[in-house]
Formats: sequence, C-alpha cells, structure tokens
Amino acid sequence: MTQVRWERYPLIAELEPAHAWLALQANLGLAANTIDAYGRALEGYLAFSAARGVNPASATRDHVAAYVRDLASRFGLPIFTFVDTQGAFPGIGAE
Repeated sequence: MTQVRWERYPLIAELEPAHAWLALQANLGLAANTIDAYGRALEGYLAFSAARGVNPASATRDHVAAYVRDLASRFGLPIFTFVDTQGAFPGIGAE
C-alpha cells in the first residue's frame, strides 16, 4: 500500500470526499508517483475552485471549462472545441 503524504495536499486533507478518493487510490496499490500526480492535480483543482468560491461538489460545466482553459493557458496549449451536430453524416465523405 502506498502512503499518501497528506502534508503535500492540505486542501485534499480537509475535504472528506477528496481525501477518501485519494486514500482509495493509494489503497489500491497504485505507484507512489501516480498517487503524487493525482494528488497534485486534485489539489490544483481544489485551489482553483476555492479561489473562485466554488464548491467542487456542485461545480458547473462552466466552472470545469474555466479550469480547463486555465490549465491550457498555463502551459500555452490551444483549446479545441468539437461540436456534435445531430443528423450530420459522420463519415469521411462529409468532410
């Protein structure tokens, strides 16, 4: 079992569902580096949510989209949007 270094993730340690989720991942025997990556990512999301006064448990689609935009801007990545149009032909001939 991998030990979670809770001192690295104070926001996760405070929020019971997040704490339980990361503890479960560790109890499943995932690698220490995987637990660390999950912890850093979740801690970052919780910090983003707290800075905007959003409860992560009731986050809207718009809030999650704002987080993705924030991540993309930090790493200088473009964001692509795919639109699913009902009734559109999905084959290569439609392009």
